[in-house]
Amino acid sequence: MSPSLLTEIHEHAVLGPNEDMLLVSYRRTSQWCLLTTQRLIWFQERAAHSLAWKEIVGAQQPPEQAAPIIRQELPKDEISDLEVFDAEGRRHTLTLKEGEAYYVIWSAILVFCNYVRRVDPVDL
Repeated sequence: MSPSLLTEIHEHAVLGPNEDMLLVSYRRTSQWCLLTTQRLIWFQERAAHSLAWKEIVGAQQPPEQAAPIIRQELPKDEISDLEVFDAEGRRHTLTLKEGEAYYVIWSAILVFCNYVRRVDPVDL
């Protein structure tokens, strides 16, 4: 990633003391996701949003997008939406870069978060 993109992300993310960048999913200037040592930060709809790792209780593919993947009607590398759930029960939809990066970010979120939420059922 270019130094100018990292600078742009850093300006919107406003990292705290002892907070370091770990992983970035960058789609475009107005749409990216950053995992830090302290929290998940994403930039969508012209605003930065963040949740501390202890506030995140789960993450999943949206069930309506997971079903076609399971039925092999949609290649798994075309999905970009990821739902993240906070401790208050709110659902936040992140749009990530498709392909391998999507699964790396999803897996990392599950490792860092306070994962206690069951995945929604998928209607096949």
